[in-house]
Amino acid sequence: MKPALLNILSLIFIFNACNKSSVYVHEFENNQWDHESTVGYNFEINNTNQNYDINLFFRNNLSYPYRNIYLLVELKKDDETIKKDTLQYAITNKYGQWYGKGVGDLKNNFFSYQRAFRFTSTGEYYLNIKHGMRQNPLIGCENFGVKINKNNE
Repeated sequence: MKPALLNILSLIFIFNACNKSSVYVHEFENNQWDHESTVGYNFEINNTNQNYDINLFFRNNLSYPYRNIYLLVELKKDDETIKKDTLQYAITNKYGQWYGKGVGDLKNNFFSYQRAFRFTSTGEYYLNIKHGMRQNPLIGCENFGVKINKNNE
């Protein structure tokens, strides 16, 4: 299956799987994520009485050279930093077997960033994400996405 068709089918699946949620997907040029390149998402929060889940999606190909990925995440509102985190997610086990699911050379990895997070005020928020790996540019990166949905627990 051609990579472009696979990307489109995967995105359709992600969008259809997201009931009452916001999904944002970024596609990397030449499958490379530069150190200075920020993946950013603007989103609106209208209900502060609701808890939200924030999940991350990373699609890599087999040329991705590491067992993990470090992410530098910053949540902002009106130029004020609400939350800042350095995250590490495993992508393979110690034997090099991929955790992510996928067809062919593409592996889809889903990570939970915040569960039952409560925003303190309504309005527009900005989620800013960079990779924290030493290699620059980071190769083997296909897509990065964020899914924000209401937590109904």
